[in-house]
Amino acid sequence: MTALAFFMNLCARMESLHPHLRKSTLLSSPSIEYKGRAFAMIHEDRIVLKLDGHELPESGILGWQYYKPHGRPVYLQKWVEVPYYYHHDWPELAEKALYGLKDSLGE
Repeated sequence: MTALAFFMNLCARMESLHPHLRKSTLLSSPSIEYKGRAFAMIHEDRIVLKLDGHELPESGILGWQYYKPHGRPVYLQKWVEVPYYYHHDWPELAEKALYGLKDSLGE
């Protein structure tokens, strides 16, 4: 299964579990959003999530890094990318990103 196919399946599963989620695009890439705000997208073979990043070292996931499209370090702060190699962790990380977004909205 490709990274894109895995991501699309993940989006479909999350949409069935959580109201107000829908597939969308962010920076011309497939994404998923909650109430119009994106929290996860696929870029090449990596999932890109709106996470603090402080949780990732604790998770033991190696290979993650802050997302810097076009080499800009300040663009999309708090967004991290995790390679497809760790796709078994993507569902848990996507849930964390969703709950982080809900928390920022006061829900």
